[in-house]
Amino acid sequence: MPKRFSPAKHFLPFPGEAPFYRDLSSAEYYLGRECQMTKATSAKTSLFSCLTILAVLFLSPPAQAERGVAVAVIAHSVSTSIEARDVRRRQGWTETSLRDADAILVVCRSELNWPLQNSYESVAALNEDADSQLNISGSNFHVYIYRINSDLSVDEVKHVNYPADD
Repeated sequence: MPKRFSPAKHFLPFPGEAPFYRDLSSAEYYLGRECQMTKATSAKTSLFSCLTILAVLFLSPPAQAERGVAVAVIAHSVSTSIEARDVRRRQGWTETSLRDADAILVVCRSELNWPLQNSYESVAALNEDADSQLNISGSNFHVYIYRINSDLSVDEVKHVNYPADD
């Protein structure tokens, strides 16, 4: 039985989604008042920071890598395959067979807002529907994540779309 796929645990922001961001470079953020640093102090601080980072990198024990999410990929054109690879890289996911997958990553191109349905009775039906989209000339990428149910039906977990840069 496949593992339950938790989108809150496994997603990073996709293009078009604003990640949580705070400007941490400002001394005002930390101190709540204006802070002036001379160039010499700034250079010493930068050198100290670089040396500290290098020491941590070289002296720390190797980290044990946690297994990422394994996804089966459905992407029927060259551009959607490239985009699927980029999504997997950004998310830290690995591609695997449908049998071993935690979820299904579907990337298609279309001019529609919702080109795929939110559930399918089988992976074959999902694959056929994804293949029928305008995967070469559609103006938007659509990235879907589907959960595989115990009866081998699939349900949408997340859908993101953004312009294709051709």
